[in-house]
Amino acid sequence: MRLTPDAKAELKELSVLLHNTQRACWAFAVYNTAAARDTALAALKKLLKPIPIFDFKLSSIQQNPLAYLDQLPPKAREEKAVIIFFGIERADEKVFGILETQRETFADSPHSLVFWTTPRGRVKLARKAPNFWAQRSGTFEFTVKQEDEAIKETSPKTQTSKVSSTKRARSHTVKLIRQRRKRKKGKRGT
Repeated sequence: MRLTPDAKAELKELSVLLHNTQRACWAFAVYNTAAARDTALAALKKLLKPIPIFDFKLSSIQQNPLAYLDQLPPKAREEKAVIIFFGIERADEKVFGILETQRETFADSPHSLVFWTTPRGRVKLARKAPNFWAQRSGTFEFTVKQEDEAIKETSPKTQTSKVSSTKRARSHTVKLIRQRRKRKKGKRGT
């Protein structure tokens, strides 16, 4: 999958933010397909080199976003790094309370946080952790139109056969209409 020009611009803005932030910041990257997220994330990781990047998955089992600190190598806990969070929309309600009440702890860290979420997760987060949401440094859109995604994933051969079958159906319909007109004219003449 290729990024749209808008997504490329969003990606560049996000990478500039993450490169130029000296202390903590957090941002939200909104996606609607796994392919869009994966493509944007791969490109972002390339743009962020040499900054260390760590992935952290939130879930019903791992609900504490601050637990990422325990998983970092000791040296990385005090140095600039980017922490990528996944799964916030599938986490229990507890995660929103932690984000809300521990936002100063996040703000005091040397890490930049990027929360990858769906549009639905973004709404849920803004409602359940409004103060954390208000302190964000930005929201970046990596969504694609569903029909665009489907078209890009079909092969050229499939697209050609769809066009051909559409043309055949149209010409068949036109033939039927002409035949009906001839029959009507023939009935009027007798």
